[in-house]
Amino acid sequence: GDWSSDVCSSDLRAAAVLQKLAVAFREYDCRLSTVYKEGRYARIKLGDEGGRLKRSSLQAGIWYPGHPTLVFIGDTAIGLTIYEQTIEKEVQYLDGKFVPVGEARKLKPKSWSSSWVSKQSTASGKLCLRAYSPYRQVSWIKTWTEDKESLAKQIEGIISSLREAAETLGPAVVESDLKAAEEHKKWEEERIIAQAKYEKSLIEKARADSLRGLVDIINKWSETQKYKGFFEYLASAADSAPEDSRSELRQKIEQAKSLITQSDTIAALLTWRSPPPTPED
Repeated sequence: GDWSSDVCSSDLRAAAVLQKLAVAFREYDCRLSTVYKEGRYARIKLGDEGGRLKRSSLQAGIWYPGHPTLVFIGDTAIGLTIYEQTIEKEVQYLDGKFVPVGEARKLKPKSWSSSWVSKQSTASGKLCLRAYSPYRQVSWIKTWTEDKESLAKQIEGIISSLREAAETLGPAVVESDLKAAEEHKKWEEERIIAQAKYEKSLIEKARADSLRGLVDIINKWSETQKYKGFFEYLASAADSAPEDSRSELRQKIEQAKSLITQSDTIAALLTWRSPPPTPED
């Protein structure tokens, strides 16, 4: 069950209250359950302020159950936590342990000193019942204390209040679920649109890169054709040049050709990355 205390008598009273709640709820066709299904229901944890004392000075954190205790009223679940309230008491460290100031005065009146007094949270003996919404999307909490009467005497009022709360909590959960579904649908639609835009941008970039690659091949081909025409003109001119300079001119032409690297247009086109199809609007 979802209850805890540092005092055995309070543990037993908490268990008894939980049992009485279970019996009373059955009269209204409601049931108490410890849910093990993760995800749907969440337990709101108590801190020190809620009376959750550490079991010992060596304990690193506050103890709490692994799963929520729920009452199902129709299709609506309400979380229940029974815990013991704490109160601040003045204590004195005496013989290896902290004891209340009044007790310390009686045990060792001569060694007692107000300068050694400190305050600590201690069990009060009074139980609290906290009811809460276990649905993450809907917030609701109500608490019953034993400031005026025990929880056992408040059972009928507690059940009446929880049944009334379920009438508003249930529709609120349904409304929240519908809203969450609509938001998820909208998010999914926006995600699909964003993904389509991203994929379109990738295609457009690939086409632009492909175009740049093709223009580069064309420019190199054009440059090669220019060189080819230039040397063809020189070769023709050498044929008609005076015989005494013809040999030197042809030698110069061959030396000039050796400086020019002509690109292989066919090989470049075969390695060229073709563009993907035009993206649809």
